[in-house]
Amino acid sequence: MPTSLLTLTDAAVISTDKTRIGYRSVGTGPALVLVQGAMGTCENFVELAGMLSDSFTVILPDRRGRGLSPRPFEPGHQVARDVEDLAAVLDATGATDVFGLSTGALVALEAARVLPGIRRVAAFDPPVYLDGLPDRLIARFHREAARGDVPGMLITSMKVTRLAPRLVELVPRRLLEAGMRLFLRREARGEPGRYASTDELARALPYEVAIVEELQDLVRFAAIDAETLLLGAEHSPAYMRAGLAALAGIIPAAERVELAGVGHGAAWNADQGGEPQAVAPALRRFFGPRPD
Repeated sequence: MPTSLLTLTDAAVISTDKTRIGYRSVGTGPALVLVQGAMGTCENFVELAGMLSDSFTVILPDRRGRGLSPRPFEPGHQVARDVEDLAAVLDATGATDVFGLSTGALVALEAARVLPGIRRVAAFDPPVYLDGLPDRLIARFHREAARGDVPGMLITSMKVTRLAPRLVELVPRRLLEAGMRLFLRREARGEPGRYASTDELARALPYEVAIVEELQDLVRFAAIDAETLLLGAEHSPAYMRAGLAALAGIIPAAERVELAGVGHGAAWNADQGGEPQAVAPALRRFFGPRPD
């Protein structure tokens, strides 16, 4: 369905620690929750939701720290809080099926491990570092986050995820930071747009880093009983593809599917570089009714 014709309903739940978790919903049918990754909000999933809305009631929560779920980051954050947030959404909507992108995929997998109510889970490109986390970059990110250095956090996180254009590796750091500061100033002077600002999303990045640091021991996911789809993209970074292969050998009866011709952001709206039309059929098949 074209996004211009979608009618999304806003709602919210209160998580265990009193954080308000906002979400939007659209469509009819069994409930399917889409969990966002870094540098996006539920708005980035609207086109994918529209493509699924004829068969599912698609639930689009904003993870804590962004969009409809504002909460300043607190040191010591653990993924258990994110699982509690998702559990509150599942309880409110009756959903038993969950899709997660990137860091949201790690949250979805951890939720499937500890929440017996999750029946099926699909994880798209969880950031798993089989060759070890880039500790020096992670330490630098924490220093930048502690002093509120948004340009630094953005650049360092791009290096950590290996999702940055090749140019980022070639340009001197001081020039990258100067360019990022200029971009952020220009964005702040402009009119608010459809999407959350880069500054707002950057300030939620410490949540992502905390989750990635906590969930690198993949053996824990052997306890997942839910049906599992490990979804990847042909043009995603090699370490993500290797991580999916490792998870496929750990999670019982997990199915692994690689989408040809697309990259890590495929599930996002087209104007954000996504190709949701490549992702929707895989989710429709996995989460749809099974033949008797």
